[in-house]
Amino acid sequence: MDIARKYARAFFAVFGDVVTDKLAQNIDQAVQFLSTHRRALFLFKVPVIDRSVKVRGLEEFCDRFALGKSIQKLLVLLLDERRSSKFVLVLRAISALYRKKNNMVAITVASSYTLTDEQRATIEAFMAQRIAGKKSYTYTIDPALIAGVRVYSDTFLWELSVAKQLRDLYYSAIW
Repeated sequence: MDIARKYARAFFAVFGDVVTDKLAQNIDQAVQFLSTHRRALFLFKVPVIDRSVKVRGLEEFCDRFALGKSIQKLLVLLLDERRSSKFVLVLRAISALYRKKNNMVAITVASSYTLTDEQRATIEAFMAQRIAGKKSYTYTIDPALIAGVRVYSDTFLWELSVAKQLRDLYYSAIW
């Protein structure tokens, strides 16, 4: 078992009752932010930046994504142990543990533009027919889709976009 899962299991053993559907969704959004803004993580590794500045940055990050004091304490611990590179992996593992405990499926919906509430409802109704159980949705914008939508989870992928049509044409021309 890797170190990130060990931290996540230890966190979950102590603070598991604090994690709710909303917090799990906030964790997923924070992970998405950190995954797309890798420079933010780099600043936590710079040794000349004072620890108090890094801790203040973590406080603001946790406030921005409503992660709560327990997650903040975990991130400070990782910072103090010089494991800030594990922030994303640990947060992802916590979210995965919560989903597994509650039989929940995490679904990511990537689109080339911001979806309206009506479009989100249509996608969620579509997914309700395809996947049973409780679902949590994370919506992201991916301009590379070119006027389309990609819906995926750990076991499911569905895409309707110009980018997919171009890929299909490309691969059909090769073969």
